[in-house]
Amino acid sequence: MVEANKVLVAAGRIAGVRGLGIEKIGLAVNDRGLVTVDDRYRTAVPHILAIGDVVGPPALASSAALQGRIAIRRHLGLPVDAASTLVPVGIYTVPEISCVGITAEQAAKDGLKVTVGETLMETSSRGLIAQHGPGLLRLIVEDGSRKVLGIHIMGETATELIHIGQMALIARATVDVFVDNVFNYPTLAEAYRLAALDVIAKWDRVPERT
Repeated sequence: MVEANKVLVAAGRIAGVRGLGIEKIGLAVNDRGLVTVDDRYRTAVPHILAIGDVVGPPALASSAALQGRIAIRRHLGLPVDAASTLVPVGIYTVPEISCVGITAEQAAKDGLKVTVGETLMETSSRGLIAQHGPGLLRLIVEDGSRKVLGIHIMGETATELIHIGQMALIARATVDVFVDNVFNYPTLAEAYRLAALDVIAKWDRVPERT
């Protein structure tokens, strides 16, 4: 049982287009209350573009900025490099929470066998020096291929640290990239190496099948 003074219920959102008169230019929201766009962010009226919260998830300021850049460059006929669909999520609570990629539960639903590596942020050298509050860094790693599939962080600067894991996912790196390369010491980023070592230690503890 969890006792709390307040409970926040988030029931979703709809596009904030009320009062804009979009129906006068041939636009309307769909059954989810959002403006429908194609992969070039064009609406039903091709010369009108839409980005950000009005087009739906991930509905983040960071992703909206990228959508705007892509939309304008494509509209002007300028080249656009392929962007990764891996968008990190940051929740600015105390402590912060951030994640990118999939969870262990999602991996199981997809039929993937994974190992979860974890480390407590406050027990790292930098965490001890800075008296870091409670925190956790978790890696989701696929068995066999050793590829990193997800990163989940809770603690101070989680929204900063997540980008290291995001780049590893984009590069389709294995967990070994965090072990075989050097991190500045002492830093909170070293938690990636500690979590990676936890994954490898768990693999080493699995008895061989006969």
